[in-house]
Amino acid sequence: MLLSYLQQHYLYNDESSSFYYSVTPLKKTFVLSHPKINLARLVESIKYDIKKYIKRERNKKLPEGVDYWDFDCKFGHTEEIAETIHISTINKHIDEAERLELESFYIEVMVKPAVRGEKSVDSE
Repeated sequence: MLLSYLQQHYLYNDESSSFYYSVTPLKKTFVLSHPKINLARLVESIKYDIKKYIKRERNKKLPEGVDYWDFDCKFGHTEEIAETIHISTINKHIDEAERLELESFYIEVMVKPAVRGEKSVDSE
């Protein structure tokens, strides 16, 4: 029963007999026009949806040996020309798309487990 649950919710690696968390990335093209919704409200709704996705992924249980969830993000006018961005600049890119009056934009947010690196102490 437990093995069945783990295989459904985790990726099983037979070689090392360990489990890795399986996640669903956010890959979506948002349209910046709606017949009944004001553009400013639409943009705020999009930002909220992305923020909600990130919060949901951060609250998931961490696999053993992992310190935090890291995010790989891409943003662009279309999926083909999307460029890698930092997670903290998502809202700035959405605001820029609104300012440029784009019809739509593509965003991709993929979560991955990460381990904090060792801090180097410089002695003087």
